[in-house]
Amino acid sequence: MQINSFAQFVSYLESLAVQHCDIRHNRENVSHFTRLDTDELDTEIQNKVGFPVICLDRYSATFSGESGNVTKKKGITLMILDHVPDQNDFDHIHEVWDKTESIGDDFIAKIFDDMSKLVIPGIFDLDLNSVVMEPASNKSIGLYGTIITFTLDTKFCLVPPAGTFS
Repeated sequence: MQINSFAQFVSYLESLAVQHCDIRHNRENVSHFTRLDTDELDTEIQNKVGFPVICLDRYSATFSGESGNVTKKKGITLMILDHVPDQNDFDHIHEVWDKTESIGDDFIAKIFDDMSKLVIPGIFDLDLNSVVMEPASNKSIGLYGTIITFTLDTKFCLVPPAGTFS
């Protein structure tokens, strides 16, 4: 299966969230993976989401290359968040930042490894120079973690499939 669509990429990320020992998406029937926008992660959502949680926050695409060799670059933003009930517990906040950064490292390494082994067909490059990690916080609801942005390259064919247009 080529991972060329948003839904396919979401399924792949969700499978990583299920497999990761610190995440274990859907353990105890609680979701540890979501496609939510940051603004939607409010106190109501906290009751339905388990922590730590992986959020696919952004998914975009740009095109580059020339006819016969076109690349579709997918821009990805993931947030790995955990809840800290006491916003004055700076040691706990720093522990969460360290743990979520480590989980982010694991996700980048796994995506790179799967891409190298052709486990995720259709993606031929994870630009490691594009990976940016930064601490995140939303003090009003006690969420802290790491934001990760990166690009994945996929091939793009400039010839529409037969029968697409009449």
